[in-house]
Amino acid sequence: MAVVQCRPQAAQFPPRPPLELPRRYKALSNSTKNSAVSPFVVGVSGHRDLRPDALPNLRAAVTEILRQLAEHLPDSELRIIAGMATGADLLVAQTALELGFGVDAVLPMPLEHYAADFDADSFDVLKRLLAHPDVRCRELPLRAAAGEAGGAIADRDAHYTLLTRHLVRGCSLLIALWDGEPSPLPGGTADTVLRYLGVRTDRNKEDGQIGFSEAEANADIPVRLVYWIPAALNTSGNPSPFMSTKSMSPAANPFSGHSRSSRHRTGR
Repeated sequence: MAVVQCRPQAAQFPPRPPLELPRRYKALSNSTKNSAVSPFVVGVSGHRDLRPDALPNLRAAVTEILRQLAEHLPDSELRIIAGMATGADLLVAQTALELGFGVDAVLPMPLEHYAADFDADSFDVLKRLLAHPDVRCRELPLRAAAGEAGGAIADRDAHYTLLTRHLVRGCSLLIALWDGEPSPLPGGTADTVLRYLGVRTDRNKEDGQIGFSEAEANADIPVRLVYWIPAALNTSGNPSPFMSTKSMSPAANPFSGHSRSSRHRTGR
């Protein structure tokens, strides 16, 4: 995997209050899109338990990459696809809606069962976002018989694994708010990143140490690209790492690994 360092945008851009989309971006509204051009779909994967003091920088980094994409794709509708989990998913979805972009919410299970993975406040945020007119919601069906609404579901991780497959297949670029650490969690952040890049498959699940190498400045851009925004977990107890943004692609040094956190319930 090669890592191409981009401008350290998140460290340089102060948090922006929610504003109406600037005039130069209004031409990108859905009503002015070329219907013959397929939407450019941006997937989202990231941790649930983000550090509170890092949220303004993370939001600024997401805002900047979405604005850059809109500027470089003037004829395409830009849409976000996300599982709408608390933390990174909701942060990106909310930011996208504030900028005037549509969101495709793909819930890993019916909402009444998904509620068990949220606290009361974050579930209220989820419901408000799902009610937004620019959000299209799809619930993935239960894989097996479940208990009462909101109760436990057998093989719950299988639903998140299926969500990862939908993200991998459904987006043209993946934004990852990730600490860059491995974890054996199926359907977690690193699992989604590695499967999107084609580094991990069902036949290749050997967990190794994640390594990064600096790519040449003139390196060819691969078909699949992950825009990595380093994000510290709230459980680390350490100061947040540098908040630069990087883009990742499969390259000469393939590796395997997962994201560190314990997903539902903490960080994914």
